[in-house]
Formats: sequence, C-alpha cells, structure tokens
Amino acid sequence: MMKSNIFNKKILASAFGLALLAGVSIPSGAEAQNMQAVADFNSCQKPEWPKEALRSEQTGAVTLSFLVSDEGKVTDSVIVKSSGFPSLDEAAQRGIGRCRFRPAKINGTAVGGWTQMQYVWSIDTRERRQQAVDRAETYRAAALKGDLQALYELGMLYRGSHGLPADPAYATRMFRLAAERGQPDAQYELANILNYGVGAEKNPEQALAYYQKAAQQGNVQAQRKLAGFYETGTGVARTPTLAAEWYRKAADQGDHASEDKLGSYYENGTGVEQSDANAVSWYRKAAEADLPAAQTHLGLMYLRGKGVEKDLALARLGLERLRNGAIPGRRR
Repeated sequence: MMKSNIFNKKILASAFGLALLAGVSIPSGAEAQNMQAVADFNSCQKPEWPKEALRSEQTGAVTLSFLVSDEGKVTDSVIVKSSGFPSLDEAAQRGIGRCRFRPAKINGTAVGGWTQMQYVWSIDTRERRQQAVDRAETYRAAALKGDLQALYELGMLYRGSHGLPADPAYATRMFRLAAERGQPDAQYELANILNYGVGAEKNPEQALAYYQKAAQQGNVQAQRKLAGFYETGTGVARTPTLAAEWYRKAADQGDHASEDKLGSYYENGTGVEQSDANAVSWYRKAAEADLPAAQTHLGLMYLRGKGVEKDLALARLGLERLRNGAIPGRRR
C-alpha cells in the first residue's frame, strides 16, 4: 500500500501491479532447465503513477512484451494491449523496463527472448465507491439538464474502472446519447465500443465514423487511432499522406506516440517530404518524454549520422534507453 499526497487515500497496485500472463511457478529438478524470463522486482521501483492520471483516477491493465537479453537486461519492449490510457501504458513500459530480469533458460543455459507481462493500475479504497455513487447522482442531475459532459462522465463511471460495478450496456447508452449530440470524448469511447464489440454489437463502419467525428473535434486519441487506420488501410484506403496528417495533429497536442510515428514518417519519406532533420526533431520530442521507442530511434539517428552529427557515445545512450535520464543531444 502507498499513500497518495493527491487524494490522501490508500492506493493498491494489485500485488505490485504485475502478473505474468502465462503464469510462472518456481520450478525444480529438470523443469529448472527451461524457464521464462522473470522480473526481479527488488532491482527496481514500482512504476510511478502519472500525476494527471492519478488525479483523474484512471485505471486499467496494460499488457507489455519485453525483450530480455541473456544478461537479464531489457533491450526492447512493445505495448501489446493498451490500458486505454497512453500515459499509464508509457509509465508501466518505462518503469518495468528499468527492472533487471532473471533471463530465460533453455537446457539450463541463459538465453535472450521475449516475455509478456501485465501491469494493473487499480485504486482500491473504501470511500471510493461512495464517492463514485455521489458523483453518479451529481452527473445524472446535470445530464437531465442537458449537460453532455455529465453524460460522458456517467458512461465512464459505469465502464467499471471508477468505483462502480461495470454496466457496459448502461455505459454505452450514456456514451451514445452524448456522442450523437457531438461530445468528442464520448464519440471516441463509443467508437472503441463499436470497434471492439464490448458493450454493443461490433460495427467497424460506425466505429470509423465516430473516430472521425471525435478526431475532427480534436480528441487526440481518436486522431492517433485514425492515423493508424490510414497507415494500415483498416476500414479505409491506405493513405500515407492522411496518416501523416492525423499523426501531426495528435503530435501537435503533445501525443508522444504520434511524435515518434511522425519522426519515422519524416525519416522514411512516408506521406511527407523526407527530412532527417525533421525526423530527429520529432524523435527528440518523444524521447524527452521518456518514450522508449523514440529513444531508440533517436539513438539510431546518432549511430548513422542522419540529421545529426554521428556520435557513437550518444547513440549508445539512446540504444540503452537512456537509463540515466540523459537524452542524446538534449539541451540542458
């Protein structure tokens, strides 16, 4: 348990927030000859809860995959399944990436390889449920007066991660009422529901329409999602120029994953005019926000001398994920 200086309440991070998806038991005998990589939690601190996420009581589970060397060091990582909140995903990825691991073994020999883990961000307090009930009543009263934000907040409360039992059908109704009246955050949540078929029947066409509406109104998550659709040709014609345009809109709002994406677009001349200098600029923005992928990409630019003067020392820092907090070329 830890005490929050924001809410002054107890916060539980679900048994340190971590669960190996495959499930790991302590082997003995011949079984010890073959093992998955396992994190040594005594070697690192628990991921720090992003302040804004904590104030908003954002919770969820993120599934991560880590590439662990035969020396037990994390050399790469990817987000397999988002918690629904990019700041929580990045904080978990960054925090666990600092851990040392007991490397995987095959026939008793340490080997590098990928291992998948889940980190659960959860807040568990006695008063939290009562607070959620009180907020629900307040939001209902406001919604009856036509407050679209209140409709959206009701949907979030009944999505099941804010202290009340999950009621997907009710949450969907609230999101739909707000979305049909133009509330962009509700449009994004409804798009997710229709895209994944959780809380309503799956309908990719309607999902795309709501992602577009939310993105056009400035919802940064919808902008990044729409960019991904145009990048991969999911539900739309593959259009790199539109993908770059939507990544740019999200990046301009400080979305670090989009900053990194835009860097790769400029580096490769995808949907934009090729520019190593612009690539470095966008990679650096995301790297300075501690996005691991961007730190690696920036390190590679220094390694190859693309858009910057070649510098092997700075490249090494980038490729090691800058565990000491120094970003290649950061201005102090």
